[in-house]
Amino acid sequence: MRFQNFNTYFMSAFNTVKLIWKDPEFQRIYNIQVQFKYGDVWQHEYKVGDFLKWGANDLGDPSSKKVVVEGILEGDKLEENMPDLFDIIIENNQIKAVLPSSGKYDFLSTDNDFIVIE
Repeated sequence: MRFQNFNTYFMSAFNTVKLIWKDPEFQRIYNIQVQFKYGDVWQHEYKVGDFLKWGANDLGDPSSKKVVVEGILEGDKLEENMPDLFDIIIENNQIKAVLPSSGKYDFLSTDNDFIVIE
């Protein structure tokens, strides 16, 4: 996500993916949501393993085989070491993984919050 458009990002439609995050230091477990903009962007709620919806307010291309989408933690961090940026891995329109951002993907070099890998 491009932080120079911070207000635009949060004021427009997005989807969320729910997941469980385990604090690596204290071993506490949290249910969190990560916001992202890919697929039919209209407040859809997903979990890892779900297939994306398409057909209305679409961002991206449903024919892409593998995509990495930038995600941001919804709400406040519950632990200091909780990540706030995530890489959402989508393969054949299925959410395969949501991982703390590795910094590997340069979302600033694109016009979108996703990068098509295949």
